Amino acid sequence: MSFLETIADTISQQTKKQHKIFILTIGSLLSLSLIGIVYFLYAQRDGDIQTITSLYEQIKKNDSLMAKSERTKAEEDRVQALLESYKGFSIKTFFETLTSEQKMKAETGWETATCNIEGNETFDEIVLAATFKGQTTQTLVSLLNALETHENVYIKELEIKKEGKKNITFDLTIATKKRKQFWED
Repeated sequence: MSFLETIADTISQQTKKQHKIFILTIGSLLSLSLIGIVYFLYAQRDGDIQTITSLYEQIKKNDSLMAKSERTKAEEDRVQALLESYKGFSIKTFFETLTSEQKMKAETGWETATCNIEGNETFDEIVLAATFKGQTTQTLVSLLNALETHENVYIKELEIKKEGKKNITFDLTIATKKRKQFWED
């Protein structure tokens, strides 16, 4: 006998009460199976939603990093083009010329220093710090305006101290960028 015939014989030999119990048992098993399947699908969907949300956040971070990288690359290209147009530029010579044009004299002891720019493997920063004593705010403004007209030089730091009623002392640090030199041994 086949399996189905055995089941059919068993069912036909049962009483009505046994039929009801059998149907309730089968119905309960099917209901529990259906509830289990629905719960499994719900849990799977919830996990998928969390994965998609996490991926979306990573995509946003990646897009932000890519945009920042593009801005940095564009700035490096702009600085490189600027440096090419000012080939042979010396911030020390520039500063001497600028202060003589402005009829100002910085205190002695100012020198240039080369510093690494953190996170930048392409450019170094050339820094020049100078102190001016006994100046007026008008001479400071005039100097700052003159510095503003030069693209390749920027003000890194400015500290102003009041000396008297009309005079001030200020420490000015200007900087420029230069391409790093790479030598092969």
